[in-house]
Amino acid sequence: MVQSSLSLPEVKLKASSFFSKEYTLVSQTDTQIVFEDGRDFKTGWMIVGILFLLIGALLYYFMAKKHTVTIIIGERDAGTNVEVITNTRQSLTDGNAFLASL
Repeated sequence: MVQSSLSLPEVKLKASSFFSKEYTLVSQTDTQIVFEDGRDFKTGWMIVGILFLLIGALLYYFMAKKHTVTIIIGERDAGTNVEVITNTRQSLTDGNAFLASL
């Protein structure tokens, strides 16, 4: 969690930087924003699956997690508390970059 001197609307405006990384907005409430990106799969495994088992490759692709970043914002007297929850290495990298930008 990061304590920021930014207001709630300013944090939400900064969160829009995920759009430039090709994330899509999944949901938004007053205190939470959820972004999602493509699937977390390894290309090498996909090629092996296609070469040997087309059905296996399709199952692998559709069962792979999507990159998800959840931003939770809590207001405090002098700014906001911002927490980022992620589910993949890529979304962790993007979430940490967002927190560092605050």
